[in-house]
Amino acid sequence: MKYNISAPALRNIKISDPLFSHYADMVAEKLLPYQWAVLNDRLPQVEKSYCVQNFRIAAGEIQGERLGVVFCDTDAYKWLETLAFCLESGRGREFETTADGLIELIGRAQEPDGYLNTYFSLRCPEKKWTNLCEGHELYCAGHLIEAAVAWHV
Repeated sequence: MKYNISAPALRNIKISDPLFSHYADMVAEKLLPYQWAVLNDRLPQVEKSYCVQNFRIAAGEIQGERLGVVFCDTDAYKWLETLAFCLESGRGREFETTADGLIELIGRAQEPDGYLNTYFSLRCPEKKWTNLCEGHELYCAGHLIEAAVAWHV
């Protein structure tokens, strides 16, 4: 049997349940701005992530050493994915221009052959694709792909 399955457009889905609509609103109103501040190391009481800074270093826009956990690129990707879903539901519009800038920055950090992972690009390029079990390259790539799909759904 062949089934034609199609997903409804996210913009046509409305969360009206008081509990879940409250959480969807909180994500757009509280989480997006908070996480953007974290990604940019703007909250002195929160441990630095170095996420956006690492992309700027990889893009050649600033000098410095790549810092933070090996997989911190994913934080930017998950923020973009979350924003994409918020935008589809009519929330988070104030971050649309910010997202465009982050997407462009990520593009500038990408290597000419398409490779994109600030840890390996900046810290140990000779080890690219040598430890797929523990190197987090596939993990980071997966989150980037999920963000891209969310933006184009």
